[in-house]
Amino acid sequence: MARINWLWRLLATAICFSLFGLGSLVLGILFFPALWFIVRNPLRRRNMARWMVTGGFYLFIEIMNGLGVLRYRITGNEIVATAQGCLVIANHPSLIDVVFLLAMFRDADCVVKSAMWSNPITMATVRSIDYIPNKDPEFVMAECITRLKAGHNLILFPEGTRSIPGEALDFKRGAATIAIRAGSPCLPVSIKCTPTTLTKGEPWYRIPARRVEFKLDVLEPIEVRSFVDDSTSEKKASLALNNLLHLALSQNLRNEAQSR
Repeated sequence: MARINWLWRLLATAICFSLFGLGSLVLGILFFPALWFIVRNPLRRRNMARWMVTGGFYLFIEIMNGLGVLRYRITGNEIVATAQGCLVIANHPSLIDVVFLLAMFRDADCVVKSAMWSNPITMATVRSIDYIPNKDPEFVMAECITRLKAGHNLILFPEGTRSIPGEALDFKRGAATIAIRAGSPCLPVSIKCTPTTLTKGEPWYRIPARRVEFKLDVLEPIEVRSFVDDSTSEKKASLALNNLLHLALSQNLRNEAQSR
């Protein structure tokens, strides 16, 4: 039975990846180019595009759950419902973390590869959705601050890449600096993926022996004003905030591991 279950999950995983690829292709070459030319109002076009993407991500998660590829649980939905102008900070254990976060935080901004703006399949998608291209650090920093000050939620992974299983989180200070300069609250989201899957460099077909469980804990927001008031420089303020974010997520992950 265990072997049959594993083979089914392998087939279901292949189905899910195929659906994701096919859906992205159809949206990228048909829907979003049509949307770009038909809806001339940029704000309305962006809202429609983001509704399609976040709704599609939610549907994709439910399909994976229904097929038995994974199961998931989210705590803190009431915090998500009232979040506005927050910098959403999360650890990054798996390739599909951003799928969960964009399904949870509807209309959130995020940073994506600038190459997507010139790719013929993805250019209409990212231009319609109006995500932030990672052109260069100064541009990304300025654009992130602008979006936060405008009241948008922004999703960032302070590690900059996927976490390495079994190793401590390694947060870069850039996300904390953005929060300090924007004066925006930080909203930590702890993501647990057990057993690990889709880590950096791991192919989709290398599935674990049992079904993957995702648990996403939305923690209490952290205000940045006290860090600015208590520090003599922006660097010290961002370092202190970065340390607190790292501590909050690391402790949550440890507590979850100890409770299993």
